[in-house]
Amino acid sequence: MSYQNYSRAYNISDHTWIYTGGMSNSADYTNDLIQSRKGFVWSKPKNSKLIALFYVGGGSGGGGGCASPTGTAAGGGGGGSTGSPGFIIIPSFMFPDNVRVLPGTGGGGGAGGTTDGITASAGATGSVGTGTLISYIMGDQSTYSAQIVNAPRGNAGGGGASGTGGTGGNSVSITLSYALFGLGSFPSDKVMNVQTGFNGSITTSSTANNTFGYSYSFLAGAGGGGVTTAGAALPGGSVTYGSDLSEYSIIKTTPNATSGANGYTHFSNFLEAFSNFTDGSRINDIVKSIKFISGSGGGGNVGGNGGNGGDGAFGCGGGGGGGAQGTNVSGGTGGKGGPGLVIISSIF
Repeated sequence: MSYQNYSRAYNISDHTWIYTGGMSNSADYTNDLIQSRKGFVWSKPKNSKLIALFYVGGGSGGGGGCASPTGTAAGGGGGGSTGSPGFIIIPSFMFPDNVRVLPGTGGGGGAGGTTDGITASAGATGSVGTGTLISYIMGDQSTYSAQIVNAPRGNAGGGGASGTGGTGGNSVSITLSYALFGLGSFPSDKVMNVQTGFNGSITTSSTANNTFGYSYSFLAGAGGGGVTTAGAALPGGSVTYGSDLSEYSIIKTTPNATSGANGYTHFSNFLEAFSNFTDGSRINDIVKSIKFISGSGGGGNVGGNGGNGGDGAFGCGGGGGGGAQGTNVSGGTGGKGGPGLVIISSIF
């Protein structure tokens, strides 16, 4: 059994705690955002043998789609990239008694361009998220020196233009220079990879698609669909799994004719696997049991507005907005990046 309390959750035995950044679609977004940036204090339970950390920085937003007059191509926006994820297991006696957790926040999507039917207008670049921090509590508990974890955010997707689709946001590489990593086990070969956002389309939709496999737990946003010079509207990029994950019940996110689909979290007994293992032998089970899905791209449109990109799940990028062609039409808005996430589990 678990309990939810605003931006954090914990199980009934206080063995596993979950912290998230501010949710941009929450009715209490402002308060959640303020609280998440102040941080949460986590205290180590007595008699714990191992501490397991699973975390990711905030994902970034997708770029907006271009709006162009008839006869001019309109590129879809690029998808936002993922935050940097990580997983580490540390002996409890080497881990601080109290730490401050600051989960990252997701970045917003870029606005689509607007045209009067004469001049093309490029979409705006999305906004970047913020990184996730876990730090020692020093002195009056208000400083953050001696960071244990610093998981960077990703970069946002670029806006679509009349000559090209928006560029997908670049990912930020994981570094291992954190304070306690030398004392623990960091399975960097177990899908702790970052993913770059996918470019918006302008001549073919295939460049916008994100087909992911085993090597990624957090996904970048798909690109938005554009409109060709000849007036063919292209669908937004989809998010689908590859053949190495076909045995798992992971649902794909395919955009409809206009708007991109929102991402989601695929847990599949993740918390059970995460909380109950006693050594590294079940890391593969943990990794394969969880996928955080990004937003798919908004579709291109002729004579109407481009579709909006879908929002990403935790740590994932937002999808790019779709392009639009015609008079008094607007490109789609890029999807929002997902907030950062921290899961801390004590193993007894």
